[in-house]
Amino acid sequence: MGYAVWRAVAQRLGREVGPTPWPWLLSLGAVLVGLSLMATVLFKGDNRDKVYVPAQAHPGGAVTPGRFESK
Repeated sequence: MGYAVWRAVAQRLGREVGPTPWPWLLSLGAVLVGLSLMATVLFKGDNRDKVYVPAQAHPGGAVTPGRFESK
């Protein structure tokens, strides 16, 4: 997205834009995916020792959201 915006602005300003650097863009995408996976592991709580209680609909339309509870 950022590259596409930069390319459009550069072309509009009359700058010469070379071919698309696919290896660099794919490598950057892979790095961003890896960083997001590491951030998920670091900041997301561990729920392996918990039990999932699904959402419940009650009379009158109230809904209790799903949650994890300790065993």
